[in-house]
Amino acid sequence: MSVKPKGDFLFICGCARSGTSITTELLRRHSKIAMGRERYNSLFKANNNDFIPALFNKQRFCKELIDDDSHHQRLGDYYDKVFMLWNSHRYIGDKIPSLFKQYDYLVDTFAKPKILFLLRDIHDVSQSWERRRINSLNNNDPWPHDKGFLAAITEWNMSLKNTFLAVSKHPDSILIVSYAKLFSDIEQLEKIFAFLDLDIEDETMAFWDENTLKKQMIEQKKVSIMTDDIRHSIQMDADFETYQILQTMEEEYYVKY
Repeated sequence: MSVKPKGDFLFICGCARSGTSITTELLRRHSKIAMGRERYNSLFKANNNDFIPALFNKQRFCKELIDDDSHHQRLGDYYDKVFMLWNSHRYIGDKIPSLFKQYDYLVDTFAKPKILFLLRDIHDVSQSWERRRINSLNNNDPWPHDKGFLAAITEWNMSLKNTFLAVSKHPDSILIVSYAKLFSDIEQLEKIFAFLDLDIEDETMAFWDENTLKKQMIEQKKVSIMTDDIRHSIQMDADFETYQILQTMEEEYYVKY
């Protein structure tokens, strides 16, 4: 059996709709990084104890999509590219938003991996969940019908609390990444790659530039669906105290790296 090359594991997590997907695409543009995009999401959710390093060997990761691995139906061309360039990668890993529920397990099982946690404002997260819920009722969006703004607040709070506790225990393994800064502040990008001890490559930089412009256009056209119910629920239930602590931690890491 082919084994993972000598190197490190890299994971991306955060409350869903916090920018984990676009961060994955950004890191995929680097020649030293091989990142799944919810490659083993279903497997992890079914039983996190089945989420083990053996899943990240060359053949299994790139070629063998089996039942209950993921909601994806096919692996796609990206994995063929990773297979061909396998030995050139320093990092291999996966983007699974809910990995924040098992930080201790990840650190113990994957020998002190690098973990990026995406931090995003609850007002944006809750509206994004609510949009997806409405689309799932009216269109063919597979988003669960019961995952609206109330569920978003619960999940967001859990992600913050777990990350706060984990950073104090595993400070060298977890980096807090501000989604608001990701495509607006070049130093945020530099911080990520300093954390990974990698140089920023031209293709990565080009992707960052392109999405910086896209984000500006999206923000200009974005229509708020912030209702009184959403606003009230956020005010009453969102854990702003822990959010502010994580923002401070992010800024401290910002200086560190």
